[in-house]
Amino acid sequence: MTEKALSKQELWKSRVLDYQTGGLSSHDWCGQNHFHISTLRYWTSKLDRNNCICDTDSIPVFAELPISTTFPLCGAAPVTIHMGAIRIEIADTCHPDLLSHLLSILKIYA
Repeated sequence: MTEKALSKQELWKSRVLDYQTGGLSSHDWCGQNHFHISTLRYWTSKLDRNNCICDTDSIPVFAELPISTTFPLCGAAPVTIHMGAIRIEIADTCHPDLLSHLLSILKIYA
């Protein structure tokens, strides 16, 4: 791969990470950054296929969440985290303290 192509890939890797961690919709992110949504989709797909979005040298970090009587347990998971294109689903039954604790751990390790 040429140096120019590599630097373009690294540039878009940074942009895609910014989009994924910024909390904006793809439409809003593209509008704020003056890119066509098709360009963002192309690079997201390309980098995902090449596994370039994730740092291959990183080691997964596991954090223990305390189980306490203040976090009532129910049949369904109160929080579900998907790592591909990062999506967090929070059930209506999720205790606010559990969510707060989870977010504080994510801030440390993400």
